[in-house]
Amino acid sequence: ACIGIDYAWAGEGYGMCDVAYLLWDEPAADAIVGFMRYYHAELQRRLPTGAAAAFTPLVMQKHFELCVLDYARWYVAFRRGALFRAMPWAMDIVRGVLQELDGGAFLSEEEYAAAVGGHYPLD
Repeated sequence: ACIGIDYAWAGEGYGMCDVAYLLWDEPAADAIVGFMRYYHAELQRRLPTGAAAAFTPLVMQKHFELCVLDYARWYVAFRRGALFRAMPWAMDIVRGVLQELDGGAFLSEEEYAAAVGGHYPLD
């Protein structure tokens, strides 16, 4: 069976969040890499030239990483983490992003916001 899910209800944010949600249950890290390459190539074909040039593979990867972290954050908070599960690739991303943001030290909400803005700028 197959079901279509429209994540647009989640509100404004990176389009890569929908991709992170859809790939969350994929067990194979190499499948994630392959899908991301395919997604980027197809998106480049469809975007206007200026937007396509700005949305580099690095920008896409950074957006994806931040969305994976955000989804993990939400998932851990949902029902106090009783139902939390994540594939190893997702946990690797979570650990890597957190290390990049805080270097292993607990930060205040404001400090995390500043770190996200510094490491994951919107432009």
